[in-house]
Amino acid sequence: MWKFVKHHALELYTALALLWLVCAVLMGELSVIRKLVVIDALLFILHEWEEARFPGGFIDMGVNRMRIAVSDDFKLACRVPAGFFLLLLSILPFVFDEVPMLTMALATFGLCEGLVHTVAVYLFRTKRCYTPGMLTAWLEAIVSGMLMAYLIIHHLGRWYDYVFGPLITLACFGVFQNIMLRLMGISYRDMPKYLKRLFSRTSV
Repeated sequence: MWKFVKHHALELYTALALLWLVCAVLMGELSVIRKLVVIDALLFILHEWEEARFPGGFIDMGVNRMRIAVSDDFKLACRVPAGFFLLLLSILPFVFDEVPMLTMALATFGLCEGLVHTVAVYLFRTKRCYTPGMLTAWLEAIVSGMLMAYLIIHHLGRWYDYVFGPLITLACFGVFQNIMLRLMGISYRDMPKYLKRLFSRTSV
């Protein structure tokens, strides 16, 4: 069972996410926040495919730059926690659309996606001004910015929503990152060495 899930994690995530999106759209009239959440959730799906398959290779660029040897099994298995994380991040703000903190958590992640893929052009020393996933990441950032703007303009959030929303995203991403490192057989104590390689200006 695990072998099947691991080898088809991206397809399973896509099927579950699309099923949920269809159910969400069929609910009828949606609030502005729910509409934007649905758009972001669709972009998450497209982003995973752009990053991993068409053209794919974002993980390869990162591990090659840090000179980390990872197996093909890892590249497949890492999509399992990623899919779970994205489903959670998409469904909760939709179901609880009157909780600005959750909307902020989603919006923060979308903005970070755009930032990470843009900065990665410099870090990975790409020949073109592009990293796999950048196009959809920018679209995520735009929609996420619209979500934040909607909350601010309509005074829907309080100070703690704008503080703890991003912290929720950082906490969830920390858990996700820890799982990824364990799958690679790396501990946090090893990270300074790999980060030094990532930020080094010398070529791989």
